[in-house]
Amino acid sequence: MEKQYQVTGNEYVSLPTIRESDGAIEGISCLYMSLKGMIELLGRDGLIRPFLQCDGNERPLIPSWQREHFWIPSFSYNENGIHFRCTYLTPVGERGFGLRLEATDHGASPPIRLNSRALQNSMPNSSK
Repeated sequence: MEKQYQVTGNEYVSLPTIRESDGAIEGISCLYMSLKGMIELLGRDGLIRPFLQCDGNERPLIPSWQREHFWIPSFSYNENGIHFRCTYLTPVGERGFGLRLEATDHGASPPIRLNSRALQNSMPNSSK
């Protein structure tokens, strides 16, 4: 099955490969003006992945994707009274990006934790 992606960015930074299957960011591109060029960071399995942890266990996310203002990608996930939402932000004029992670507990579920992590296989091994 071919991977599908969401894309967003601004005049300084681009997130061209946000994986639709789990919300992981596979690559980041940014301008590097002192070299008059662009830098692209890529990971074998991705660079950053948002996650939801409930009662100490990480939940596999099944994203349902939306676009705000035809530009801002976000996904939501609902399970057992917990509503999770992740929005990928690349504000105009800013030289960076952010992930907005939100969760609402509509039931009597155990404690939840929201976070994102750098994926373990994302950086090449430099200790040789």
